[in-house]
Amino acid sequence: MSIQPELLYVQKGAKIDTGFDEVDSKVHIDYIEIPVLLKASFGAGSAKPNLFVGPAIGILMSAKVKTSVEGVDLGDLAEVDMKDELNSMDLGLVIGGGVDIGKMLLEVRYEIGLSNLNKTPEGYEGDMPKTSNGALLIMAGISF
Repeated sequence: MSIQPELLYVQKGAKIDTGFDEVDSKVHIDYIEIPVLLKASFGAGSAKPNLFVGPAIGILMSAKVKTSVEGVDLGDLAEVDMKDELNSMDLGLVIGGGVDIGKMLLEVRYEIGLSNLNKTPEGYEGDMPKTSNGALLIMAGISF
């Protein structure tokens, strides 16, 4: 058993279904993410499989909506900054597994978003829709 703190740059996003085939709209959100994982390693030798779980805090760096409409020049509306409309922190729960081969690691993990990304606008009355992140990550890296 071990504790594995990490510092990651993570890009998340989504495609928005507008209901129109000629409209393509995507959300791009960038985070600095700090997971702290409880890791259980198994076996002996150079290849050690492992399982892990733990919280992750994401710090919002940028958030943009990029839209294109077939045959139309949207100008400045093609990319809209939406960072001010989102909460600056995102809390998630990471679960996954992998294998450590010497200093190299291969992992598959899923992050379940626990926070509502939407900021409630000042003066807004009513329930804001809950939007949260969920991400499947396949990672390769080097530990040090």
